Formats: sequence, structure tokens, C-alpha cells
Amino acid sequence: MIIKPLFDRVLCEPIKERKTESGFVLQSDKPEILRVIAVGDVCKVKCGDKIIINKYAGSEFDGKVLVKEIDVIGIIVENGSKANYFQADGKEDLL
Repeated sequence: MIIKPLFDRVLCEPIKERKTESGFVLQSDKPEILRVIAVGDVCKVKCGDKIIINKYAGSEFDGKVLVKEIDVIGIIVENGSKANYFQADGKEDLL
């Protein structure tokens, strides 16, 4: 099945495993951190981005989650270009 999101919709897949620094695996009933696999025509997020969504946002089907772009709380920036963001360790890093 091929799914093409329309307008401001974002199709995502859950990131299966989240671990703490000590190695504990965190599980959730509904994933809140997802990887974007397809976007609609007017979206600012891109395929491959890791995003954080509202807990009760979107529709789940066939192992994927379809959300409106407005339900995306933020994009997880890993190594790469710096933008205005707040680091998880509590140190603010603004350019």
C-alpha cells in the first residue's frame, strides 16, 4: 500500500527503541518521537526528520502514524547545523 499525505499532513513511523543513559528501554502506548517518512505539499518538516508530537495527536494504522503538521511540537536536531534550540542537558545554545 502506498500512502501519500495531502496538504499539511505528515506520515511517520515510530522509533522503536528509546534508551536512557543507563541502558533502560523506555516504552510507550503511543509513540511521541517519530521519524518522518512522507510529507504533504505544504509541510516544513522533511522526510527523515525526527519529530516530537502531542501525545494524543494523529491516527495510527498499519504501524504508521498520520498527523497534522500543527501537532508537531518540534524537530530533534542531532549533529549538524545549529539553529535556535534548547539542548536536552539544560544549556541554551542560541545563534
